[in-house]
Amino acid sequence: MKQIIISTVGVSMLRLVKDREKLKQVTGISAKKKQEFAEPLNHLIHELTEHALQNSSNPKLLGAEPNSLDKMNVKKGDQLFFLTSYTLEGILVGEVLSRISVPFWNVNAEYESVIGLQVHDVDYFCYIGLPNLVKKVSSILEKYPSHEYMRVFNTTGGFKAVSFYMTILGMLEGATIKYLFESSDQIIELPATPFFFNIESFYRLGPVAEKMLYGAIDEAELIWITGRSREQLKGEFNDILVWQPHGKVTLSAIARLIYIRLMQNKQGSFIFNFPKT
Repeated sequence: MKQIIISTVGVSMLRLVKDREKLKQVTGISAKKKQEFAEPLNHLIHELTEHALQNSSNPKLLGAEPNSLDKMNVKKGDQLFFLTSYTLEGILVGEVLSRISVPFWNVNAEYESVIGLQVHDVDYFCYIGLPNLVKKVSSILEKYPSHEYMRVFNTTGGFKAVSFYMTILGMLEGATIKYLFESSDQIIELPATPFFFNIESFYRLGPVAEKMLYGAIDEAELIWITGRSREQLKGEFNDILVWQPHGKVTLSAIARLIYIRLMQNKQGSFIFNFPKT
């Protein structure tokens, strides 16, 4: 069976860049400024691609992504997708990985920079990056049904937080999770695993769940909306709510991911059947 492999992408390849001055010019810059920094970016893409091609016989030297993919038996007919941070560094690595995929493994590959996928602003990651990540992954999987493709999430590269969410999302989508420690030669594999979650909690909580998808709310407001005391909320919704400092409440990490995925249900049955409050 052909594979569809979705890889999260980090920046380990950038340690191979020789022109450190050019690299400094694009470091920490949003992908929105791609055209403004086209000259150094294109220079670095060319340099890194040439370096990778010259070392194609030893992918381990090239970073987490080439090393892990080389050990996943990628072959002709497979399809690779690389999800990068919304930065010029992400574009740089994503472009290089896409370019070397044909000469390395004889497969087609493409990359996408995910808006909000960054580590500098936690709230921006949770409320913007995470929904966009789920949207990107879901749109890819829709084109590659599980009865025709083995669907694999390669979480070797990228931020640790992204790896966590991709693992949970893989369980929800029935995808196989694969990971390679950079210092190891063995792939760790988590087979497609059934995932139990009590969705009824969302129905009981009502539309305020969607409000918390975009940020934490005051505990007092949640008590007023739901008509439940603090003790009742903690007892009834301990599987989906977390209490933050300063009296704020929001969805747990797993609940947030599941809620985002359910909102994308094409039939809309989940989102439109919420009880009115």
